[in-house]
Amino acid sequence: MTGHVDPPLRAAVAVARELGARVDAAEVLKEGSNLVLRIGSSTAASRPGGTRAGAPVRVEFVARVATGTAEWRPGGEGIARELAVAGALARVGAPVVAPSELLPPGPHRRDGFTLGFWELVTPAARPLDAYAAGRRLRECHEALARLAGEGAAGGGAAGGDAA
Repeated sequence: MTGHVDPPLRAAVAVARELGARVDAAEVLKEGSNLVLRIGSSTAASRPGGTRAGAPVRVEFVARVATGTAEWRPGGEGIARELAVAGALARVGAPVVAPSELLPPGPHRRDGFTLGFWELVTPAARPLDAYAAGRRLRECHEALARLAGEGAAGGGAAGGDAA
């Protein structure tokens, strides 16, 4: 691992552990304006609607740590907004990656970094064609418009300029 990845990775792992995850693996999925990590955990906590409490379960989730974006989106507002919008869209069934249900999604702050936790999704076997991608984007925009009319995302997160 390169030195500039270590501090945000350590921050994400520390927050996950503070929230009760027994982190045993962290893998860099993407390094750019955000550091995206797959985090593996053996946990005694039950999964929502799933395994009984106390039974060890292997879980994986994603941490996205603001690195480059922190310079022009200070204070974590960007991550807070993304979590709010994605959470609202996921609740109405829109085709988005949802904030984590395994840990409080955040935003969390640690060692000068702001981060959020997300569900881990398996990439599609092949990229969507332009028509399918456009159709899914349209579903998201239509859901955002409905949510904005209902005021459902909280704090205006689904309103006006969210899309």
